[in-house]
Amino acid sequence: MTHSSAIVGSSWLLGLMLALAIGVTPARAADIDVAVKNPRAYGHVVGDRLTRGVRFTLPDGYRLERTSLPGQGKLNYWLDLVALSFDALDERGGRVEATFVYQLFYAPLQAGRRELPSFTVRAVGPDDDVIEARVPGFAFTMSPLIELQSEAEFGSQDNDIMLPDERPGLRDVAAPRRTALISVVIAWVAVLAWAWISDRLPGYKRGPFALAAARLKRLRRGTEPATPSALRVLHRAFDATAGRAVFAEDLDGFVAAHPAFADLRDEIDTFFAFSRRFFFVGVESNGDRRHTLTELQRLAEQCRRREARA
Repeated sequence: MTHSSAIVGSSWLLGLMLALAIGVTPARAADIDVAVKNPRAYGHVVGDRLTRGVRFTLPDGYRLERTSLPGQGKLNYWLDLVALSFDALDERGGRVEATFVYQLFYAPLQAGRRELPSFTVRAVGPDDDVIEARVPGFAFTMSPLIELQSEAEFGSQDNDIMLPDERPGLRDVAAPRRTALISVVIAWVAVLAWAWISDRLPGYKRGPFALAAARLKRLRRGTEPATPSALRVLHRAFDATAGRAVFAEDLDGFVAAHPAFADLRDEIDTFFAFSRRFFFVGVESNGDRRHTLTELQRLAEQCRRREARA
């Protein structure tokens, strides 16, 4: 061994012993790369939601530890974390996309500064070694919901910081009022018509033949044979007009007491004769066949007009 070779060997051995004595510092693992996409930094009001996207780029073999992230719920008196979602959370290495949705619960009286809190995340490596990265906070401006007087001084007792309430606009009520009036008129007309038809109108009393004509009209709309009922209706009208039962032999006295019906004497005689044959004989002649409901109603209408003029 030459002298130079001995010197080189001694130097290498000395360096090895020195490294063992002081320890060799291992190479530092790569850090977590954090990229943040923030919402706008101004114009937020109470109730707004702020969406913040964070991309974590992890070294190979490392997994993001979810427990190091902030949990959903109330963060402080004016801020909630209402949603947190991930893309590729369990992927070892590569990128992990996280979306944070915050909601504001604060109504300032004037524009002011607020800040989403920062937090630290951890990632665990294949040998259980841990690396960390800090996600910075985000400052933004909150605005009041009410408009402020530009010349007012905040905190001064001599100035009202808030503008007076705006006077509400007046709605045009002409159309609804007109509709309501028309509805009331229609309802009253319907009530009066019902009262008139049913003879319930106060201060107005329809005569017996007017009631008989209305009842005969209803009988005509029915499907059952109605000739007996129609005959009885007309008989009751004559009885009510005379104030007693009227028979065929009493017609002279009836006409004398109620001369308005004198011009209908022949029609009334024919009606009483037909009624007697119908109820007591039960045989109709050819001349009797014209006494249908239509004919009976026509006689009732003629008598109604006479009693109205009486």
